[in-house]
Amino acid sequence: MKKVMVSMREFLRTGAFGPLTTDTTLLDVARVLGAPSRFLTEHAETVPTYWCYGKLEIQFDADAPYRTDWFQIEDAGDLEGDFEIITQDIALALEGITGTTRPSTLLQAGIWKPEETVVSIGAVADDLTLNIRAGRIGVIYRVASTSIPGGDAAQFISQAIVGDIASTIDQRSAVIDSIFSLRTDKEPVTSLPDLNMHTISGSQYLDAVKRSA
Repeated sequence: MKKVMVSMREFLRTGAFGPLTTDTTLLDVARVLGAPSRFLTEHAETVPTYWCYGKLEIQFDADAPYRTDWFQIEDAGDLEGDFEIITQDIALALEGITGTTRPSTLLQAGIWKPEETVVSIGAVADDLTLNIRAGRIGVIYRVASTSIPGGDAAQFISQAIVGDIASTIDQRSAVIDSIFSLRTDKEPVTSLPDLNMHTISGSQYLDAVKRSA
């Protein structure tokens, strides 16, 4: 394939990663991207259905025609500089959005309408977790326990008011854990199992951060 530079802003706006969308099948991906750099077989019986190309990871349906279920940019906290090399033919132009871009900055970047986004805040292990959902895109942030008052994320978000939580996430060392593109007919993929304790709109999140500033 010819070399492609994928726009981060377009990816976040549309859910399409260059030639890759959630309408593509396993064979489509093989034709366009070639063989994966690695694949996982833990849940595969006959056909490996989790393919990896650098930071780009793709989950396919378990049944033929093995349609793309979702894909993600994993370890997104390492994104820095001007672009990220995905394969020898595909690079991601970051356009100022890195792994340490604050949630409030991302919500105000003109990619989405904040009032049409959903922000879920929860806890996984000892970390605070924030998930921005905008259409088929999910952006998952983590704040390490060492940056949380008392070091106990679950206790903090159960006792603090939303404004204080939002301020803590935005002003401390929040990093993007992963960026998902999801099929619209699927339940959201999230690393916040049953631990979502606050769900607000992006506009409400920004108002909370502003009040706490």
